[in-house]
Amino acid sequence: MALQFVLGSSGSGKTEYIYERLVRQAGEHPKKNYLVIVPEQFTMQTQQKLVELAPNHAIMNIDVLSFKRLAYRVFDDMGMQDIQVLEETGKNLVLRKLAQEQEETLTVLRANMNRMGYIGEVKSTKKHIVQYRISPEQLVDLTEDKTISPVLSAKLRDVATMYRAFCDFMKDSFVTAEEILNVLKNLVPQSETLRDAVLVFDEFTGFTPIQNDLMRELLQVTEHIYITLTIDAAEDFYHCSGNEELFALSKKTILSLMKMAEELHVQVMEPVVMTDSAHKRFKLAPALAFMEQNLFRPRPAKYTKPVEEIHLAAVKNPQEELILVARQINALIRQGYRYREIAVVTGAVEAYQSYMDPVFTKYEIPYFMDTTKEVLFHPFIECIRAALEIVDTNFSYEAVMRFLRCGFCDIAEDDLDRLEAGQQELAALSGCNRYPRQSGVEQTMGAYATAENALRSGTARKTPGKNIWVS
Repeated sequence: MALQFVLGSSGSGKTEYIYERLVRQAGEHPKKNYLVIVPEQFTMQTQQKLVELAPNHAIMNIDVLSFKRLAYRVFDDMGMQDIQVLEETGKNLVLRKLAQEQEETLTVLRANMNRMGYIGEVKSTKKHIVQYRISPEQLVDLTEDKTISPVLSAKLRDVATMYRAFCDFMKDSFVTAEEILNVLKNLVPQSETLRDAVLVFDEFTGFTPIQNDLMRELLQVTEHIYITLTIDAAEDFYHCSGNEELFALSKKTILSLMKMAEELHVQVMEPVVMTDSAHKRFKLAPALAFMEQNLFRPRPAKYTKPVEEIHLAAVKNPQEELILVARQINALIRQGYRYREIAVVTGAVEAYQSYMDPVFTKYEIPYFMDTTKEVLFHPFIECIRAALEIVDTNFSYEAVMRFLRCGFCDIAEDDLDRLEAGQQELAALSGCNRYPRQSGVEQTMGAYATAENALRSGTARKTPGKNIWVS
């Protein structure tokens, strides 16, 4: 059992070093399990890197997993197929049900529960509460703090009420995705997959309390754990003076894991410190290497050489920014770059989202926007909602036309226009604003027949300037 840190600044080669070492060890010990734990979004990229580094471009005893996939891997190996995990949609439905049941108890949150997206915010709050091991009782105790505002106190009481009701509902039936690590933690001592395995934790800046609980168990059963962290090589790794430090998160992670290892009598090996970032990622961009070493530092140096890798531009609005970016992308393509080698990075995607498609389409630039799209207004979702509304409103005119105009019915737009115009005329004559339904076909068709007879007999007339008939 051993713990070792791989430390260095951004681009210094920490990942490359540990992956090369891992591939070499895996080749020497083909019977041993090697597990690389990375955030969910890095799993595919990490697998590609390891395959490229492997001598035969194949990895047999190295698995790349996220925390969540590690749990499922252990569950599968131990034959635990009966764990019922409540996914995001299920949590939304449960919280909606509980909000209705607790409506009389809630104060501040009650008026907002029917707002679009509010249940999602409650779900997100509950997720963070679970990850940081906060109990409903602790939330209630916090509301008694005289230093917080009455409004915040009322909100916390409502959150505690919802959280307690959620825990009671989930008891002995389901687990949520964020609680899976608690289940895994209890299974670590019995897992053959983890016993004497070598684990690498990469691309993390720190761990939540629930992840730290799992780390405590892993330190006791695995052979070796490597953890890569970004921190300047000139920093004091074992002293943190406060949250205002640039590398405070990394230092706190080092200190907490070293304390954990000391309590468990696990050997902490000398850290591997990577110092040569200027000759790794930034070897072709000395200005970027200089910035990485001096940005946000208390005493930054001044770069005296000509700068070719960094360009600043000031324009009036986000649309002009994108136009400038699009022109620069086309210039790079003419120089021999490929579209997949170019990324546009912004901290406020919503400010540029509406301009992205027209600008990049105009300049014929293929692109992928890494954002979460709202499913609510997707045409197929609208079609499903319209179909349900038809049943709920007894085939109302608005629901039927909404369904027909979703684009999934094999009816031409001209035919739909004529159908809509005819329905409006018949509705004005008969007072019926429903389409025929089997349960009431006779009454509806009788009203339509009356309107049709009025039109044929000439007792109906057309209102000037309108497409509505009255009798």
